[in-house]
Amino acid sequence: MTPVEFHPEALLELEEAHAWYKELDDLVATAFLAEISRSVAKISERPESWPKTRGNERRFLLNPFHIQLSTEC
Repeated sequence: MTPVEFHPEALLELEEAHAWYKELDDLVATAFLAEISRSVAKISERPESWPKTRGNERRFLLNPFHIQLSTEC
């Protein structure tokens, strides 16, 4: 497996998104991080599959992360 490094702006966006999901619901935040982990594993397994953007950087776009919160008490 190839180590995966995040662009600093991408890492900041990831942290902000996680904080936002955590404010909504801890389980949603956990599911979000699980989706990130699955994506990082995909990238690590086949890094050459993703298009180069500049230099030796590659770009991987996540699928939209949909959430459904229950309003039941």
